[in-house]
Amino acid sequence: MIWTVSTGEDRYRRALYTFAKRSTPYASSQTFDAPTGEACVARREISNTPLQSLVLLNDEVFFEAAQALGTTIAAHPGTPEEKLRFGFMRCLSRPPAPAETARLLAFRQAQSQRLESGDLKLAQLMPTGSTIEQASWMTVARVLLNLDETITKN
Repeated sequence: MIWTVSTGEDRYRRALYTFAKRSTPYASSQTFDAPTGEACVARREISNTPLQSLVLLNDEVFFEAAQALGTTIAAHPGTPEEKLRFGFMRCLSRPPAPAETARLLAFRQAQSQRLESGDLKLAQLMPTGSTIEQASWMTVARVLLNLDETITKN
C-alpha cells in the first residue's frame, strides 16, 4: 500500500490523529515497535535497530522536523553555545555536557563549510529562502533528533 501524504492543513497534525488500518499499520509506528491497537498493551517492547536510524534520518516526517527545529535554533538569540543549549533543552530536557558542546559546534562548523563550498546543497536540505546558518543548525537538529536519548523514553 502506498501512503498518501496530506497536503492541506492537516499535514502537521499529531500522529494520534493518523488514520490507521489494522491490516496496514503506519510504517514508522511499526519500525518503532508500536502496538497494533488490536489489544491493550501494558508495556511496549523496546528495540534499537539500524532500520530505526534510517527512518530517523530519511523519513520525510523527521526530515521536516529537523528543518523546523534547525530554523528555530538559528532564530534563537545568542551565541552558538547558547543556541546549542536551547536545542539540547528542547530535545533532551537537559543542557549539553562540555564535550557534547565542543563536538556539536565543531560538527556545525564543518557543515557550514560544506554548505559554503557547495559540497552540501542548501536547496536539498532546506526550503527555498533559507540561509546557510539555518541549514547548518538543521544538520545539528538531525543529530539531536536521532539520539537514542531523544527517542527512547525511560
